[in-house]
This record gives sequence, structure tokens and C-alpha cells, in this order.
Amino acid sequence: MSEPKIRDVLISCAEDTHQGFVGHLFKSLTDLGFSVKVVSGDHRDLKEEEIECFRVFIIVFSHHYATSSSRLDKLTEIINKYGAAEDRRIFPFFFEVEPNHVRFQSGSFEIAFDSHANRVESECLQRWKITLKKVTDFSGWSFNRYPHLTIFFCLFLFSSV
Repeated sequence: MSEPKIRDVLISCAEDTHQGFVGHLFKSLTDLGFSVKVVSGDHRDLKEEEIECFRVFIIVFSHHYATSSSRLDKLTEIINKYGAAEDRRIFPFFFEVEPNHVRFQSGSFEIAFDSHANRVESECLQRWKITLKKVTDFSGWSFNRYPHLTIFFCLFLFSSV
């Protein structure tokens, strides 16, 4: 059996940012020489063995991020396993959503959680809420006004990784 390939960056996002913001972020990072995987749709195909290969996790929170239960499940897995790891980095990006909307499940996150409440157990909802609070405790960046500055951010951020 071959060794898993070490990859640099996993970007977890919703479909509403994939083509624009995340597309520019992906290009910026690959131009800088990083190996990058973007997961925007169903996160169920993202296996634990694959997640273990990433050193940096960029979570792009947007209006539709919390609409996917598989995205929230994988985020919980990543935060629980690597949130305190010294050899991994987790960077939340807030694209056209406020960090407090993520932290307290308000705005579009409240709508998504209300929708999930009809389909998942309350313990699952509670795990997701704890995860969202934990991830907003990490230093993150809000891209509400100047998303075109992504390349400059990447040069700054990844020059120290």
C-alpha cells in the first residue's frame, strides 16, 4: 500500500462561493505552489484518510455554508481532530456573513439550522453549534467588502506556513 500524499490546503465552502471568491483563492494558492483541494458540494466523499493529509484547512463561511449537514459533519470532524493540533492550521474566512452569525447561528445560519431541526436529532444540532463556536474562536478574516484582495492576503498568510 502506498503512502498517502501530503497535501497543503483543504478549502471547505458552499457552492455560492466556489466560482468566484474560492476560485480566486484556489488560483492564488496554486500559483504560490500549494497543493489545494476544494470541496464545495456534498462533503460525504471526503474521507478521514484524505483529511489526515492536509496541513491547512480554510473554512469559507457564506450564506449557504450551513445548509449542508455533510459539510457541518466534516467541519465537526476537522475541528475535533485538528483544532488543537500544533502541526495543522485552521483559518475561517467569513465571506459576506458576519462572524457572529456563524458563532450564534443567526441570519442565514439560523434559517439553515431551523431547516435541519426537522431532519436531525437535537444532539447533532448541538454538536454543530459547539463546532461553529469553536471555529469562530480561531483567528479569521472577513471578506465582506474587499474579496478581490485575496491574493495579497494569501501572500501574507502563507508566507509563514
